[in-house]
Amino acid sequence: MPAPSHARIGFYTARPGNLDHVLERARDEVIPMLEAEAGFRRYTVVRTGPDRLVSITGWDTHAEAQMAARRLLAWVAEVMGETLISVENHIAEVVHLTEASSAIPVNGRIARWQFKPGAFGMLRTSVERDYVPLLARQPGFVRYVAFRTGDDTAMTFTGFASQEDAEAAIVATSAWVEQHAGPSVVSVERHAGEVVWSVRKD
Repeated sequence: MPAPSHARIGFYTARPGNLDHVLERARDEVIPMLEAEAGFRRYTVVRTGPDRLVSITGWDTHAEAQMAARRLLAWVAEVMGETLISVENHIAEVVHLTEASSAIPVNGRIARWQFKPGAFGMLRTSVERDYVPLLARQPGFVRYVAFRTGDDTAMTFTGFASQEDAEAAIVATSAWVEQHAGPSVVSVERHAGEVVWSVRKD
C-alpha cells in the first residue's frame, strides 16, 4: 500500500463527560466518510486523556489533507457543538514512515517539536540513520511516523503493542534523544494514550 504523503492532525479537548459519545458517533460516521474519500490512506485516533484526543489522517496529497480538515472540522462543529472546548488543526508533510507490521498499535505517543532555526535537516538525517533503527529494535514497536509542520517544527507518532512496551522504549532510547536531538530542540510537548482505532485503506 502506498504510504501517505500528507496528513491532517487534530488536537481536541471536550467538556468533561462528552468524549465517549463523540467517539461512538465518529466510529459510525467519520470512518465510513473518510474511507470513501479519494486519497485516503490512514486514520488513527489516540485518546490522550479523559476529555482529550489526537486524530491523525493520512492522504495522498496536500489538497486532500486540507479537504479532510474542512470536512472533519465541520463534523466536529455539528456533533460536538458547545461541548468542544478547543481544537487545533495542522496540515503536515509526511517525511518518514517506518512500520514493523500492519498491526494496530495499542498505545500511541505523539510529540510536537520546535527546533532551532535550520536544525531540522541535519537532525532528520541522524534520526533516520540512527534513531529509527534503534527504536524499531524495541519490543512491541509497531510504527513511527514523522510529520513536518513548518520550517522548524515537526510532529512524531510512535505506536506500540502495549503501554509497557512504549514506556520501556522511551527509557531505552532517551539517551540517544538527549545527546543527539537535545541540542537542536527548543521545546517538545508530548501526548500519550490508548489508540482508540487505527484504520487503513489498502
